[in-house]
Formats: sequence, C-alpha cells, structure tokens
Amino acid sequence: MLTLASFAQKVDLDKFNFTFAYRDLPRVPQSPEYNTFSVSVNASADLRSNYGDQGIQNAVNIQGWKRIQGNNGHLIVDVSLGDLMINSSQITERVDVQKDKDGKETSRKYYYKAEASYTWSGKATVKDFKQTPAGSRG
Repeated sequence: MLTLASFAQKVDLDKFNFTFAYRDLPRVPQSPEYNTFSVSVNASADLRSNYGDQGIQNAVNIQGWKRIQGNNGHLIVDVSLGDLMINSSQITERVDVQKDKDGKETSRKYYYKAEASYTWSGKATVKDFKQTPAGSRG
C-alpha cells in the first residue's frame, strides 16, 4: 500500500488582483470567410450615462475579427447588462504617526481605503448573420 501525505496552508488572496481571459470555442467553427462582427448593447440608463454606448461596445473584442457598425456583421454579439447593485460599502482609515528619536510626534499621515461589495449581472449571446447561434450550425 502506498500512503500519500498532503500538506496545506491558509492562503489569503484578498490582497492580490489578477486578470483572466476565458474562451469557449464553438464545436463547429465558423466559415473562414466570416471576418466581421458587430455589437449591440442593452444596458441600464445608469451604465449608459457612465460608460456611454461606444464605451460598452468597444469593450467587446474578437481577436482577428473586424468590428463594423450596425447589426450587419458576420457575427452579431448582443450584450445585456443589468444595474450595478451595491450591497455594502465602508471606508476605513489608517493613521501613520512619525516620531523622532525622543518619541515626540513629528508628523501624521492619514490613509483611507474604500471597500464595496456589489452584484452585477450580464449576458452575451453570439449569432451569425443568419441568426444561427454561433457554434451550432447544422
């Protein structure tokens, strides 16, 4: 019998930021002559006022494909974004007191950190210009 031992340690990831990319490739690739895409956005008035229509549309990119205006691209990306709902927020303060060698306070610096917990919903659907869901052509 072989015995395996495992060791674990606590990891706090709250202080680290990271970015990621996710690709879900279709089971049936699109035709090679397909090379353009267009984006339509359905977003709340609050999001539109903060980011604008072009800001949200420009956030959608398909590498190797050319974006065109309107809904006449080979692929049509429909994006629906809900409202940003803030669940909780708080501001914490940290004071850094500098002292000289005699222990007398020489300066005081204040640091503030804002934290917010929020929920945001979104959905994107991709169809070809024939209105067939991408990847499910038959």
